[in-house]
Amino acid sequence: GGMLKGPIMLEMGLPPPVVSATAAYMLLWTTASTTIQFGVMGEMLWDYACLLWAVGLLSAVFGQLVLAWLVQRYKKQYLITLTIGFVIGVSTLFMGISGIVRTMQLYQRGQWLGFNSLCEATARPVNVRGTLS
Repeated sequence: GGMLKGPIMLEMGLPPPVVSATAAYMLLWTTASTTIQFGVMGEMLWDYACLLWAVGLLSAVFGQLVLAWLVQRYKKQYLITLTIGFVIGVSTLFMGISGIVRTMQLYQRGQWLGFNSLCEATARPVNVRGTLS
């Protein structure tokens, strides 16, 4: 939500600190609900989850302190906007790279890269004309 709503809120004229805090709040609830869902379903890898939680917390605190210091020192609110844009740009780049790598792996294994039927329990490939192969 924050990657889409952050730029929209900036365009609406909200101050960068408000946009950053709102995006972080939305992210908190999204990740919390997903974490709870994985925990309830028994799909949580607790050792990784605890390690990544600690790394994420320490990184967030460090980033917040450094950014707050930079904004206070240089009296420039645009640094928050620049940081949001940088994170969105890097995330977009890595998501694209991840998608290409996954697609290439599926292709190399000879797996189906097209659309599958939504109506059958065991999905079969659908050809270009929309009929089942």
